[in-house]
Amino acid sequence: MIEKLVYLEGIDPLAFYGSGNRNFEKLKTFFPKLRIVARDYEMKVIGEPQEISRFEDDLDRILDFLQMRNQMTEDDLERIMLYEDDIHKETRNQD
Repeated sequence: MIEKLVYLEGIDPLAFYGSGNRNFEKLKTFFPKLRIVARDYEMKVIGEPQEISRFEDDLDRILDFLQMRNQMTEDDLERIMLYEDDIHKETRNQD
């Protein structure tokens, strides 16, 4: 197991975590093998290296979405995690 710190730079924490931390709690359901603890702009992720790597890849997509839209719902988060967001359809079609 390893521990990694991840920073939410340039993102409104409320938009990321959601009202009542609902987005954050939803995000954690996609990573049951990780322990994720967050405060303000910092998240501590504990787990196996391959799971943390997958988390970081997904987090990059979430942060890209937030940078473009400045807000995110639980449904948006679910679409991003399941690759259903329009932004990522274009990326997948290019591969």
